[in-house]
Amino acid sequence: MQEEERELWRRADDALARLLELPAPDRREALERMRLDLETRGRVEQLLSAVARDGGPLEVTAIRALLDSTALPDPPTLAGRRLGVYRLDEEIGRGGMAVVYRAHRDDGAFTQQVAVKLLGVGLLSLGAGERFRREQQLLARLRHPRIATMLDGGLAEDGTPYLVMELIDGRPIDRYAEENRLDTRARVALLLQVGGAVAFAHRNLVVHRDLKPNNILVDAAGEVKLLDFGIAKLLDAEPGKTPATLAQERFLTPGYAAPEQLSGGEVTTSTDVFGLGKVLEHLIDPADRTPGTDLANILEQALRTEPERRYVDARDLCTDLQNWLDGRPVVATPSSLVYRLGKALRRHRGRAAAALLVLAVAAAGLIATLRQAERARREERTATAVSGFLVGLFRANDPAESRGREVTVRELLERGVAESRRSSNDPALQVRLLDVLAGVYLSLGLFEPSAELWSEALERASASTDLATATREQLASMRDDLGVALLSLDRLDDSAAHLEQALAERRALHGEAHPAVGESLYHLAVLASSRGDLDRAERLISESLAIRRAQGTEGRADQAEALSHLGTVRLSQGRFPEAEAAVREALALHREVLGGDHPDVAQDLNALANVLTRSGRLDEAEPMMRDALALRRRLYEENHPLVAQTLNDLAVMLEHGGRLERAAEVYREALASYRGLYGANHQATLIVATNLGRLLLVSGEFTAAESLFRGALAALEGNSSGSDRNRAIALAGLGEALSGAGRIDEAESALRESLALAREAIRDPAFVAMAALELGRLEMSRGRPRIAEPLLAEAESGYRERYGAEHIRTARAASWLGFCRARLGRVDEGEALLRAALAVQTRALPPAHPHAETTRRHLAALGALRGEPGESVRP
Repeated sequence: MQEEERELWRRADDALARLLELPAPDRREALERMRLDLETRGRVEQLLSAVARDGGPLEVTAIRALLDSTALPDPPTLAGRRLGVYRLDEEIGRGGMAVVYRAHRDDGAFTQQVAVKLLGVGLLSLGAGERFRREQQLLARLRHPRIATMLDGGLAEDGTPYLVMELIDGRPIDRYAEENRLDTRARVALLLQVGGAVAFAHRNLVVHRDLKPNNILVDAAGEVKLLDFGIAKLLDAEPGKTPATLAQERFLTPGYAAPEQLSGGEVTTSTDVFGLGKVLEHLIDPADRTPGTDLANILEQALRTEPERRYVDARDLCTDLQNWLDGRPVVATPSSLVYRLGKALRRHRGRAAAALLVLAVAAAGLIATLRQAERARREERTATAVSGFLVGLFRANDPAESRGREVTVRELLERGVAESRRSSNDPALQVRLLDVLAGVYLSLGLFEPSAELWSEALERASASTDLATATREQLASMRDDLGVALLSLDRLDDSAAHLEQALAERRALHGEAHPAVGESLYHLAVLASSRGDLDRAERLISESLAIRRAQGTEGRADQAEALSHLGTVRLSQGRFPEAEAAVREALALHREVLGGDHPDVAQDLNALANVLTRSGRLDEAEPMMRDALALRRRLYEENHPLVAQTLNDLAVMLEHGGRLERAAEVYREALASYRGLYGANHQATLIVATNLGRLLLVSGEFTAAESLFRGALAALEGNSSGSDRNRAIALAGLGEALSGAGRIDEAESALRESLALAREAIRDPAFVAMAALELGRLEMSRGRPRIAEPLLAEAESGYRERYGAEHIRTARAASWLGFCRARLGRVDEGEALLRAALAVQTRALPPAHPHAETTRRHLAALGALRGEPGESVRP
């Protein structure tokens, strides 16, 4: 095509794009006002006529027909041409909207292979240039490992827009599945990768609208990349300003387009659900779509004609597909007690399968049948056979038992416990039932009944002379589980006794390098962390990790668990880069082994967000923390302790970002959840209460803060486990609240008690620093800088030892120490400390944060301390 012809089509393209933004009756009049040359106007009229014939904006087939009618030749290759800093090497793809070239960076900066996408010559019509520029904007906001990354973009010398993308060496998803002979489960797992990318786009208010196998590439490692957002739609466009080409365009792929796209209806996230369903339908065999099966039901819901009857978005579809993979009940299949329990039994193995079997039979009161099923389990009957037995049993007995009322899992658990305790003629079975029921309670976050049942199981096993009651390993395992439950209940001394005994028993049975020993070491590390003994925690977790790494690929999930907690320990030690490295390794391992929607992945996201928060990288931390919260809310009940944990950590992040009102709201939400779960005395409840109290201190709400700290101290009375640490925190907070309210003598008493506890019982430099800082500030408020100076120096040194010089806690202590030394006549020394503190606070805190404002006031007072006129000193 000659350059004149290209320019002609470009002018026609620009004119048509503007006309299609208008209602159809207004387009002719607007065309008259454009004052186009005759040739350009002729082309625009051709295009408008085609639009009118087709009933809407032109499809790709209409473009091709129109181009054929003008007898335009194919464009010459652009290989060898340079666009920006990139040199085009060879054409690797062509479609109705664009042509793609393999290219390389050609500026000598570094070597990089890329893909360059630009408009195909002759396809600039129908607003395509505008759509292409919109794709540049969309891709710039979509950064996801499953979406092809945009590296650069711009305009060629002739005005043609282009995108520079990462070069994907892969095959379309359907070809990859066929060539690698993937089974159905593997194909669904591939689609879940795609769904995760689409769900991310939906969270960013973008709908893809052209999901098909050719837009989904899979590389040799089985990693999916989603391409071509060329006709994507922004969901947050201003009302009344969405162009017709956005709201109604019909550039689509036959066979994959949703009904609303064909009819010109509204495009929403459920449009992409339909596209994903079509891709899945293309991937799996007809035998996998047998009506009434779970996978067929999922497909049916994804492909429903009415958008409102489909899954709301890609995330909901992915959740159901993951449920199918995990053997869990799916939303698309009508729910019933029989169905849910049958799915659960197929899903679980070993103790979990036995637990559900126990629940079912206990609910029916058939202990004799339970014994038979337990023997069958020991003989390793297949899970399918056991499941069929259980489902048949419930079909026969559930209506009579429930009288039409749905029986909850909690009720089944309680019935199972009652029946197991009446099974006195079979001690071995009785211990096993108590063991598995305790495990189910623990998985639900119900720690008190789980601890009671494991204690009872151990007592019965110890009293029995029948060696079949429980093997030594089973006893050690139950003891370890009991220690974990007691740890969750904040009964740290009791937990330590059981965990240490379990470790000794497992070492005696297996030696030093067995996975069971690694598990016990890991649990003891978590206990040490809870007690603040971080050095011991790190040593234990390193031992556990070494054992788990020796397991090779089989131990990857366990390695990830240990790495995640190692990161948390290093974070508490102030070793931020090491903490981040450990948690990122854990997250990568968990995603590789478990996929994206798994509780352990949520834990890693939460942990990594905490590291980023403490490192001052709040922009990176916030989306990660919100992803962790969304995943935990999807996986657990709203009142689950892990949801409350993430709420607390989100509030900490918001507080660090200076969003104090919102942080207080989230702290209160977490506090209400923990109080409902554990009551006022639990360590988790106290941590959130004191976090909220300290936030209120920053906000100047001293009365409300005092109430929280006094409540925490009252809850600690008579609770010995971990109380020194919690009491020191609460006393320091109470002292600061009383000082802020002007009750100085009361404040001093609380702060001196806190400092004594920190020095004598806790011996953690950060805790000593916390109490010393508050007492030093109080002495400054009394006008006694000589008494305050050693306290503030101790605080600055303690925080520096634990967190380093660049931490906001160190900076706050340095600010007060600098001001104190300036008051003592060491003005230059004080100014140096103050300016260093302000530099840290400026980098890490919002401009109006109270701590940074205090440092600025301290600096402003230095003039008066030097005797300069017009200045005054304020503490």
